[in-house]
Amino acid sequence: MFAFRDRPESPIFTKKQTKKKVEFEMLPNGDRGNGVYKIHRIMPTRTMTCFVSHVTSPSCLWLKPFNHITDQLKVTDLSSLERSPLFTLHRYVLAPISEGVYARARIVAKKEFTEPGNERPTSFSRVLFIDEGYCRWLGDSCLAKMDEAFSFYPYQAVATALFRISPKSGKWASEDTSRLRSILKEYEMFEAKVVIRKDPIEDYRDLLRVELFGKTDNEKCNRICVVSDFFRQGMPYYDYDRNIYDARQQKLYESYDFIYSNMSIWEKNFPVMNDIEDDLEDGEVEDGWSRGAIGNEISVATKEYLRNEGYMNGGKLYVNVEGAHTQSPYEFYARFLRQKPLKAGKKGSEGVSGVGAAGRKSSIVFTEEYVVKNGMIEADSLLRKLAEKLNNFYGLSSNRRLISFEKVKEALCANRSVYGVVEVFSDLARFTGFWQRVEEDNHGHYARVRYVDAGGTAIVLLSSVLELHRKFFDPPPLCFQMCINDIIPRDDDEWSARAKKVFKYYLRDDVPIALNVLDFGRGSSVKRRISSSPVSSGYDCKPHLRPGIVLVNELKVMDGVSNFVVEEYMVQDSLAIWGNVFQ
Repeated sequence: MFAFRDRPESPIFTKKQTKKKVEFEMLPNGDRGNGVYKIHRIMPTRTMTCFVSHVTSPSCLWLKPFNHITDQLKVTDLSSLERSPLFTLHRYVLAPISEGVYARARIVAKKEFTEPGNERPTSFSRVLFIDEGYCRWLGDSCLAKMDEAFSFYPYQAVATALFRISPKSGKWASEDTSRLRSILKEYEMFEAKVVIRKDPIEDYRDLLRVELFGKTDNEKCNRICVVSDFFRQGMPYYDYDRNIYDARQQKLYESYDFIYSNMSIWEKNFPVMNDIEDDLEDGEVEDGWSRGAIGNEISVATKEYLRNEGYMNGGKLYVNVEGAHTQSPYEFYARFLRQKPLKAGKKGSEGVSGVGAAGRKSSIVFTEEYVVKNGMIEADSLLRKLAEKLNNFYGLSSNRRLISFEKVKEALCANRSVYGVVEVFSDLARFTGFWQRVEEDNHGHYARVRYVDAGGTAIVLLSSVLELHRKFFDPPPLCFQMCINDIIPRDDDEWSARAKKVFKYYLRDDVPIALNVLDFGRGSSVKRRISSSPVSSGYDCKPHLRPGIVLVNELKVMDGVSNFVVEEYMVQDSLAIWGNVFQ
């Protein structure tokens, strides 16, 4: 944390003296001349539901409102970056927050270091990431110019200080910050109650004073005071003053600073399009693009794969449904959940012995409790890691190659699966990735694509589909299109609007679903693409006739209460009857 006395002036208003009184006018956002921008902050005046973004000390906590838009203010297309002409103090720039991702930042300190092996000193800047709240030393060479459009969005992180707490030594130690962080880790969301003050804040360098409460699920006590816990744990070292009521009475205390070291290459150098291969070996980028026929690039997840990777226990699997893409019992999307193996004979373990690759029983059992508690978290983490790699790679325009129309036609005519990458602009892309792997169902000017990792389908221009680099051939698809095989519509070939609505209600996406897998892709792909012309079926074929679907039954909602079977409820509600969809 840079010292409070060194915080740059950042007035909120301009003062105009009239005959009767002094009038305040808020300064406009944007360029104030010579490329110097004005960016306002979020200034809550009442209780705010928030997340804790970063903790520098008890006198400097950075909070994010629940509806922040941090991810939308990041730049992943590195080819759009422009070198910054000036690196003066307090100037706004775009700086690398992680490899391949740039974010808004402000230069708060400057220094020159002489690195080993270099005779001339190198200029470095300490930047504050204004949407996160933390600082980092970076080489001036890696900084980029920030477009004026970014200045019209306020800081997404709000700088605050805890009210009524102070260190007896007059300065916060690293142990104090660690103690506070350990308390904050116990909660996911918080309520920050802004402390009132007699005079309004006229400069942003004056931090808001807040009373912070961690939100809990306990109905009797749904929030816990953070300062009270912090004071009790470090009582000999802190003072708690109950006699102050105005925010201005709360002093701010410095914390011990640190020097950032061991910089990566991307923290010192500006991204060069020809040099970014994202951990690929020399020459592999060119070899990673298809020079011949395409098709079947991504390995298909079979029952054997699911069994060996710990997803399948006998014939039983657990999935996490992607509720946003649920259409009907014939079309919904889900990700398999890994089942943790435990040593046989361990007390408290439940389940049955797994079957090894050789067909004999192994000495492991699977616990349903583990799946319920951790399976969805692990599946989400796997998706986010893949999304980050795709964003970093395809964020560079030099890494984008349009897929060949002729190669797509040739592959589909030969009944090979064709995979590519498309850019996604929906709100869900913040979580599932802005560049996603897809499978094409047909060729033509328009094509139906299926998102193999996030679920769902879309109609896109074939000219917008990019070629899939071989580094993304693995892992197999993370999300599968599924179809229930033991119920059919009651009165028609199509599911009624009411049946679809009720099915979405029963098929919950907030808890795991246990099910049986009958087959991966019922029938041959030739049959489902019309045998006379595999590519002539178009993108309007019935969803359960598409290639690569997973046939399932006995969907059991693991809510820990009723654990009901979805098909039985649909039949009881007279919305479906028992039957085979392919008969």
